[in-house]
Amino acid sequence: MPKYLELRARAQEDGTVKSTAVYRKTVEPFDHHGRQIVVGLEPGDVISFREAGTRKTYTIDIKWAYAQAIKKSVRGD
Repeated sequence: MPKYLELRARAQEDGTVKSTAVYRKTVEPFDHHGRQIVVGLEPGDVISFREAGTRKTYTIDIKWAYAQAIKKSVRGD
């Protein structure tokens, strides 16, 4: 059974919520350029993507991505 990461804001010791983005790089390169993809979970329920070493960022709404994942799972892709 896969483990799921629960996304929620963490309260600091003083009770305030920190709303910073979290970024990770892919393990494998994306294309013939050999660049990894940098994926970000950003405040406002946004997922961002960009090639490492570039500035152009593409964003999608987390709700939309979740709905697409469900549709893909139902189709059996």
